[in-house]
Amino acid sequence: MQVEYNNKQYDIIYDKNNNKYMTPFHNDLFMMKIMINCLEKAQYFIETGLWLGYTSYFVAKNFMNIKCYSCEIDLYCYNIAQNNIGYLDNLKIELIKSPEALYNLNNIYDNDIFNDYIVFWIDAHGNTVCPLNSEINYITSNFKKFTIFIDDFTIPYDKTFTNDGFTIENIIPNINNKDKLKVYMPCYDSTHPDCSNINMVGHPPVGYCIITTENIETYGYLKEINIL
Repeated sequence: MQVEYNNKQYDIIYDKNNNKYMTPFHNDLFMMKIMINCLEKAQYFIETGLWLGYTSYFVAKNFMNIKCYSCEIDLYCYNIAQNNIGYLDNLKIELIKSPEALYNLNNIYDNDIFNDYIVFWIDAHGNTVCPLNSEINYITSNFKKFTIFIDDFTIPYDKTFTNDGFTIENIIPNINNKDKLKVYMPCYDSTHPDCSNINMVGHPPVGYCIITTENIETYGYLKEINIL
């Protein structure tokens, strides 16, 4: 099955466990426009938190030129994701926790990964010890060109966005090279149907934060956050 984003058709995954097609990245159409623009320029897509495989499948299937990687700590979810995804030769998934997965990326690929443009989707926060601060610390210390999307983030000026309690105040101490980075959060109307249609069932949107070394296209959907 295909769905349309940015006036183009994209393949989405069929979740065999739930017997239905599933959209990626919460199907927030505002964020999808920004995400796709970033992916069109990326050499790598790195996800922490594979879950059931929706996001990694979407990127690997539709952006065959991108080297994709994802990790998962939950064996049950990992097995479902494997079954959902099948085989894609540009996607590697591992049953390993983050941030250890990030620490090993240059061994899986090579040291060039530290200099290439990477889109990170940070979503490895379940019922275990949250690796978010360690992930942010490692990425902003070691990688030169990146755009990090942190899922489930608190939007302090808009409580309609759901979140897992992660705040900008929590992560600022772990952001390195602050003077080289831009940080953004969504500024669009959280009640707009284009962002509150998660998997097309009308759930509220999920908050997120973007940290980037690049001059990304925001389309007016993002508000820059001062972290200095």
